[in-house]
Amino acid sequence: MLPAARRNPRAFGASWRAQWKHVLLLAAISPLAYVLALYAVRIAPLSHVAPARELSTLFAALLGGKLLGEGDRAQRVAGALCVALTVAALALG
Repeated sequence: MLPAARRNPRAFGASWRAQWKHVLLLAAISPLAYVLALYAVRIAPLSHVAPARELSTLFAALLGGKLLGEGDRAQRVAGALCVALTVAALALG
């Protein structure tokens, strides 16, 4: 966030005041997701856990298109589906 804050401090401050709750939530959830992945590796084969982590790409594509109004939604969903199919193929094979 430092480059954005240095480039336009006022806009960054306004964004921070509007989104600080979301930032703190993500700051708490992100390490938790990593710890859960490490736990999953302990109880399941790495070949299943590692590809399953990539499903976050699917969620990011869908949320980015829906919530953030990012363009090229069809292209994002197609890419996310490729990732999901790859995970499914690895799980079945």
